[in-house]
Order: sequence, then structure tokens, then C-alpha cells
Amino acid sequence: MQLTGSTTDLRRHNRDAVLRLIRGRGSISRTEISECVGLTNAAVSRITKELIEVGLIEEADRICLKGQAGRRQVPLRVRDGAAFV
Repeated sequence: MQLTGSTTDLRRHNRDAVLRLIRGRGSISRTEISECVGLTNAAVSRITKELIEVGLIEEADRICLKGQAGRRQVPLRVRDGAAFV
């Protein structure tokens, strides 16, 4: 995808990168997405919220990693039957 510098193109590119990563990994947390695609946590949260709202992805069960303090991670995955181009 060639970016023209418009905000719309940049958002489309970022949304595509996030969706491809989730599809490729099968299940991945927002924090991992942020690290992999180089976006802020806030940007990833906004993008994943949009993708959840349109029914392309969903949250899986929260996981708690032993010995790790803080919030439990919520993996994201592509919804069964979701179709996208």
C-alpha cells in the first residue's frame, strides 16, 4: 500500500497492520500488538475497539501470567466467520 500522507491513508495502513498481525498470530494482546507494529498503546486500543465494533475481531478469555503483576492481558483474535479483504 502506498501512503499519500493523508490521515485517512495512515489510519487505514495502521488498521491493516494490526488486523494482519492478529490474523497471523491467532491470538495476541494489545501490548504485544503495540510492540510489534510500533504504535502507541492508545492507538492500538482505538484501532482494536473499531475492529471489535465492526465484528472482525473479539476478545478471548483474560490470562494471568504467573509472577507478573498488573492487569491481566486480554488476547484478541479474529472472529469465527469474520470476512475481510
